[in-house]
Amino acid sequence: MHYAAGPWKLEPHQALVIEGKFPLEDECVFANVLLLNKFMQSLDYQHGRSQHFNRKQLKDYGKDGSYKMVLSHENPGKEYNWLDTEGRANGIVFYRYFLNTAVLEQVKTHVINFNDL
Repeated sequence: MHYAAGPWKLEPHQALVIEGKFPLEDECVFANVLLLNKFMQSLDYQHGRSQHFNRKQLKDYGKDGSYKMVLSHENPGKEYNWLDTEGRANGIVFYRYFLNTAVLEQVKTHVINFNDL
């Protein structure tokens, strides 16, 4: 198992754009990203919000494993892989990779104004 994590801190008008690559299925049995609170607990997934994605759940998932997600306080629209902060100002973006043989690439992130999406 491989894990990676990083904190987020966003103002209500901001969004965090996350771009990266998951290992391909023949290199990694399972890969996902999820949101956690400061106590390392998953957020409220029971009420239909998006706080996690695996390869099969991503929209526009590239054949090379590439993806783009948006972490924000409000829904940017159906064309985005939206990670919902649930109105939390901060938390942790957490990655999990099971039975991985690939070299993992570091994700690229940048904070933008939500209205600039």
